[in-house]
Amino acid sequence: MKVDPLLERLVRELSPKPAYVMNPWWDLLAYNDAYAELLGGLDQRAADERNILWITFTESRGSGLFVDWLSEARSLAGQLRVALARYPDDPRGPALLESLLDSSDAFRALWDERSVSGFTSARKELRHPRLGRVDLDYLQLADAHDEKLSLIVFLPVQEDGSE
Repeated sequence: MKVDPLLERLVRELSPKPAYVMNPWWDLLAYNDAYAELLGGLDQRAADERNILWITFTESRGSGLFVDWLSEARSLAGQLRVALARYPDDPRGPALLESLLDSSDAFRALWDERSVSGFTSARKELRHPRLGRVDLDYLQLADAHDEKLSLIVFLPVQEDGSE
């Protein structure tokens, strides 16, 4: 899936705020240095291994990054269920589901809960190995030219707690 060069530029220009572009299957199609630093190790991966679900469920870096990993993981499993229903003819979804079911007991347990959830802007509470505790608000913006692409942007939490 191709990302518009102007959208890629926007992602880069948003730095130092972490940002990325993903498809419905959480494949990272473009990201800036701030997001690469936050998640860690992205540039050392092959493009087909840059997947948020895969990292979250199969790698210790993914499970150790979130303060409340279980809530995050449950939400992601529910969002995957929605994406599979929304894009039933896209072979990437079932292939990703199969690989997660084969590779992660935690994913399999959450998938069996049959939860369904949509994306909502919220706060991510992270434990970063180098930066320590990092709290970020994040939102998702749809690409007007391709409904399968989303831009995710992380914003620093306001000190006074306001939005």
